[in-house]
Amino acid sequence: MNASTITLTSTRKVLLIAARGLIMDLITGKVIEISIFLLLITLIETLAYSSRTSGARVKLIATAVSLFSTLVIISRFPTMIQQPLTAKLIAEAPSTNKLTVLEEQYRILIGVTSLGVLLGILLFPTFIIIF
Repeated sequence: MNASTITLTSTRKVLLIAARGLIMDLITGKVIEISIFLLLITLIETLAYSSRTSGARVKLIATAVSLFSTLVIISRFPTMIQQPLTAKLIAEAPSTNKLTVLEEQYRILIGVTSLGVLLGILLFPTFIIIF
């Protein structure tokens, strides 16, 4: 082993340790809680539209609108819990690389929101049959 190989190996170890530390800073318990809330919120809001489609199909528009409104209200309740938790992420961000950590945490939350919408789209036909 020459000096450049040893330096490269030690640099890789430092980067791996830094990456592990960054991942631990990114995915905290609070981020997981918020992710669960966001997944449920977007899933319910997406599936609420299946009640409208189902109601139009069986010609019970008033019932469908009522069910849609109920589902939307149910999906808004976790939002009241999720929003203060998301705001707390900023207050509890680590002092080093604060903006980078927050940016990556919000990317995770946006990805989970997209996943919730995709799950809702996949379950849409099933919920049309159920409603």
